[in-house]
Amino acid sequence: MSVERKFEKITLSASILAMIGTVLIIIGIGIGSAFLTDVRLLALIVLILGIFVISVITFIGSLPANRFQFTDERPALLAFLALFFAPFTLISNYTTPLYLLIKLVIGESSISLLHYFTLGGIFLMTISFLLFVWVFFWKLPERRPTLEENSELPIAKALAQITGFLTMVAIIGVIIGLLFPVSDSRNSLLQTSLGAVVSPSALAFLFYLLMIFTTALFVFISPFEKVAIPRTDLALLFLLFTFLALPGYEPLTASTSIWSSPVYKLLEYGLLVFSDMNIFGWILLTSVLLNVFALLLGVLTFFLKISAFVSEEVVRTPRRRQKPLVQSESTQGSETLGTLAQTLASSTTTQTPPTTVPTSQSVPTSSGPPSAIAKPVSGAPPSASPPAFGISTQPATKQTTPTKTLERQKPTCPFCGKELTFIEQYQRWYCYNCSQYV
Repeated sequence: MSVERKFEKITLSASILAMIGTVLIIIGIGIGSAFLTDVRLLALIVLILGIFVISVITFIGSLPANRFQFTDERPALLAFLALFFAPFTLISNYTTPLYLLIKLVIGESSISLLHYFTLGGIFLMTISFLLFVWVFFWKLPERRPTLEENSELPIAKALAQITGFLTMVAIIGVIIGLLFPVSDSRNSLLQTSLGAVVSPSALAFLFYLLMIFTTALFVFISPFEKVAIPRTDLALLFLLFTFLALPGYEPLTASTSIWSSPVYKLLEYGLLVFSDMNIFGWILLTSVLLNVFALLLGVLTFFLKISAFVSEEVVRTPRRRQKPLVQSESTQGSETLGTLAQTLASSTTTQTPPTTVPTSQSVPTSSGPPSAIAKPVSGAPPSASPPAFGISTQPATKQTTPTKTLERQKPTCPFCGKELTFIEQYQRWYCYNCSQYV
């Protein structure tokens, strides 16, 4: 299966998941009638409907037996970025449209059966978003050749595997910090303030962490030869950047700020419980900082690949040979004639020029090679004296035609380098490119 075909199937799968997810979310919002209580949900519904329309068009264009070819994942990816990372904190008390949807539709109370529609749609759209991210960054080196990476560099392979491994370890640590209480006086972050109820916001963030873990696993195993995964860590760097710098999950006890990110909010939460923090709290804080280090190491690896690729191209490009400043024409001509004489001496046999030439024989016209003599004399042999290349001119008893021998080993023109043609009538070599005998 070709790489392009694999990308088309991934895009097709992502479009299907996005369509199903948007339908489930709209059903959950419509059944709960939550949009009647908050006007911001109306804007959210419009955004989800836009994602549905884009997903349908992308799905139709990704079908194999379809004349309407549209396998571009970028429109859907931009719509998902607006849903997952738009800074809603600037105009509301919610970080992003995704968490606005979670808190207004599901809330922090017990999850009913109708809420599972919305929560299931969010999970499906998260998977779809991840697939679109993979396709986009796997195609990026083809769309931008300057971003092509030298993944065969040994140090680049090692650093990419270290980045993937550190990210997996850090994500596992953050998940442990979410599942277990980080302080003896507080519940786990996966639970709400009510205690036994699972927080939908933390659950969605936990699912997003699993997506980052899967991407890091791909980066870790991609250098192996038997794994058919594009050797690029751009998707992992993007997801780590969203975890570090873009708005997203925040613990319930953290304060609201104008701009925040999950890393910032988790560190702020760790500072809040620092006085009575247990071993799970230290695991959480260490893992968050390890994610930051993995991002920096991944950036270093990426630019190392780019620099190594450019350096390799510079080494592979041969320099043009400069012509010598001073070179005697006589020296150049003597070297060329000497080489040609050795070639002719090894490929031709001695011949006796014909004694008579029929008067009806004419000199080659302008369509062929010009005559070797200026003024041919009727009834006399043409003045086709052999070149002074050291070839013997003694008469032989038998005349042979060197056509077969010459075809096997034809000399080249000393001036242009093209192959010469042997003119049997004048027993001379002719260059059609230079239009002259040699």
